[in-house]
Amino acid sequence: MTLIAVDETARAGRRGPEDGLASLRRRLARSGGSAAEAVLVDFLEDDLGEAEDALERVALFLTSAAAGLRDPATAREGLLALARQEGSALGAEDLARALESLRRRMAQIASRLPAGAGGARDPSPGRAG
Repeated sequence: MTLIAVDETARAGRRGPEDGLASLRRRLARSGGSAAEAVLVDFLEDDLGEAEDALERVALFLTSAAAGLRDPATAREGLLALARQEGSALGAEDLARALESLRRRMAQIASRLPAGAGGARDPSPGRAG
């Protein structure tokens, strides 16, 4: 069994050369956004990337844990090594912080957009529309 190894360059590879939040930047600019909003979108983009990275580490941990638990050849030491992973190796604390910051900045951005900007759809997963 192997411990989790996260490729720190994966984040850059997930995003293309095009700005992922370009449409949000344009909407803010059209609604009279200032340099402060542009900086807020930069921070929002960083928060989004940090949350994605942390979520990836949590998913890798869960995959490793499930594989270790299902493998009859996994020794006690292997399970203990997985159980003892903490902090950034697991990513749960980083994910919680990033999500808190992401939600706060999303609310700040939402308050700067005009009502009805971008359509009236509900992006929440699992909701019937």
